[in-house]
Amino acid sequence: MRSPPTVSAGRATRRSACAAPRPGRRNSANSWISRAPRTSGTSPAPAPRSRPIRATPSPQEAINADKAGGFGPRTRVVALQFGLNDAWGTEHSTTLWTSLLPCVFNLEQGCGPNAAAEGRVTDYRGVSGGEYAARIRAVVTYVRYYAPDAEVVLVGYPELFPAGQDFACVNILGASNFIQPRAEGLIEYLDRVDTAQREAARILGIELFDTRAVTTGHGLCSNDPWLNGAFDPRADPVGIPFHPSVPALKPVVPDPGHPLQLVHHDDVAVAITLAAVASAPPGAYNIAGDGVVTISQIVSALGGRPVRVPAAAATMVSRAIAQLPFVPPVLEWLHLARTSVVMDTTKAKRRLGWHPFRTSRQTLDALAASHTAPHKPTRAEEFD
Repeated sequence: MRSPPTVSAGRATRRSACAAPRPGRRNSANSWISRAPRTSGTSPAPAPRSRPIRATPSPQEAINADKAGGFGPRTRVVALQFGLNDAWGTEHSTTLWTSLLPCVFNLEQGCGPNAAAEGRVTDYRGVSGGEYAARIRAVVTYVRYYAPDAEVVLVGYPELFPAGQDFACVNILGASNFIQPRAEGLIEYLDRVDTAQREAARILGIELFDTRAVTTGHGLCSNDPWLNGAFDPRADPVGIPFHPSVPALKPVVPDPGHPLQLVHHDDVAVAITLAAVASAPPGAYNIAGDGVVTISQIVSALGGRPVRVPAAAATMVSRAIAQLPFVPPVLEWLHLARTSVVMDTTKAKRRLGWHPFRTSRQTLDALAASHTAPHKPTRAEEFD
């Protein structure tokens, strides 16, 4: 039975007295040394005001997840998110949440660059990739111990405000927008957290999910918000402000821009019948509805959220993920970027006498209708 690392004063320690392994690497099933800095066993003295106030994620969460059966050799992905609502300053412990009244909603003093020094907004001057990596290193180390085959992904934060603007906006009751015209300090903090996450992912050798890129154009005061405002009926009226709303939970599907065809199952049945009875030569016959649709149209019709991606980039990603043993289903759409999926159905029409009754667009409409319609039990189900 394996013996997991223990936690002492915020660090992992070895359980056995075997030879010390390399930092951050297992030496045996029951020994471990953490990458986290060592601390003494004595009680620390009160921190001076110049010492950074740290809010470090506890490895205990990873330990608890392992005890609950959340980790194992079959674990493939572990997602981590941390930092936005934590204290980063050197002289105060202001967080994003506690800065709402003294900064975001303070029209008299505003939320400009001086707000950080005054303690009215999180001190963004303490945010860096190195500091971010130091704070989550122990957690990443524990995750790698409990799920050695899993890919660790650092999840970024969504776009709250469009890039480049110097004011903040929060929708209230879905009817009006509250504007903070001096929000340079707040926006600088959000940008620095985003940059620090990217640098920390590189330092720790883990992946980053760029949530900001996916949510671009869907901030708090956009026409289609994916974040909750203050009792905003356009999102979740009673949802937690600044958190993802129900519309934001729709699956994201990449669209490299290639058209494709659909065929209705009734038309497939007719084609099979004709292939069996027609006096046509044997061989392969392409069948598809007339016209084309896009991946974005399909995804939107089925309740997802399409995101346009460059075709060239999608092709390279497709070639890469084709070599992986496990790929999230949403990424398999990228395989459409490698080759055209628009087929010539002339042979089936001429030699089989087959003609589709529904176009690709009509097939998509029928698919969307069946996807949203309530389930009607079959006669067999009625007698179960």
